[in-house]
Amino acid sequence: MKKFALITLAIVLALSIASPALATDLVLQSGSQITVDDMTFTINGSVDSITVNASDFTVTITNSSATIVSNDKYTLSSTYGVFDCYTGYSQMFLQNSGTVTHTVTPSSTVCNTTSYTGGGSNSGGTSSGGGGGGVSPTSGETTPV
Repeated sequence: MKKFALITLAIVLALSIASPALATDLVLQSGSQITVDDMTFTINGSVDSITVNASDFTVTITNSSATIVSNDKYTLSSTYGVFDCYTGYSQMFLQNSGTVTHTVTPSSTVCNTTSYTGGGSNSGGTSSGGGGGGVSPTSGETTPV
């Protein structure tokens, strides 16, 4: 019994020492896919970390940009993101200076090719307003890599 208790204690101590290393942010490769509420999205760009929740996800980027693509043309919303809907896909573009975590909320609503929501940018704790209407895309556009 003592031997079992010592082995259990050794395992618990080893895990408690290793746990801070397990809690570090996951750096995603460009083209990584996530699934939120049965909707799949591809993340392109320089992403520091991502957290997937039941109804939304957060993307943290530092001095960079990221694009979230839905080949099923699902609608995405975010305070500082720019959403565009194209013929074969929809996407949200996120960009900032400094380190910012963007909360992105997907919807199972499929967008049409004329929808556009102007977003803003976040820079050093200040934000700017969104842009105006977008231009309808032309046929034959391809998904960015």
